[in-house]
Amino acid sequence: MKFGSVVVLVYLLSIQFASGQAVQQQRPPMAEDVFKNVQVLKGIPVDEFLDTMGFISAALTINCVECHTPDSENSWEKWADDTPLKQTTRKMMRMVTAINKDNFS
Repeated sequence: MKFGSVVVLVYLLSIQFASGQAVQQQRPPMAEDVFKNVQVLKGIPVDEFLDTMGFISAALTINCVECHTPDSENSWEKWADDTPLKQTTRKMMRMVTAINKDNFS
């Protein structure tokens, strides 16, 4: 970036902040607002939620439909259906959260 470009950028930013019209960041959509039946991973943005799902899948070396129903591949509504594995995963997440809260503040 050339010096002149930097000066113009700084100038434009100073005008924006000086006029009191700083750009307000919009709150990203939360997982529980976008997906049905989110019970444990509430309060995190959708992209973080999806990253977490991907991490769980990769760590366990399983495919998404092993936790979700096989019908999920054909219907978006089916991703929210409960399965025994999803229920166990939620219990384990709650257990880890309790352990962390009780022992590590």
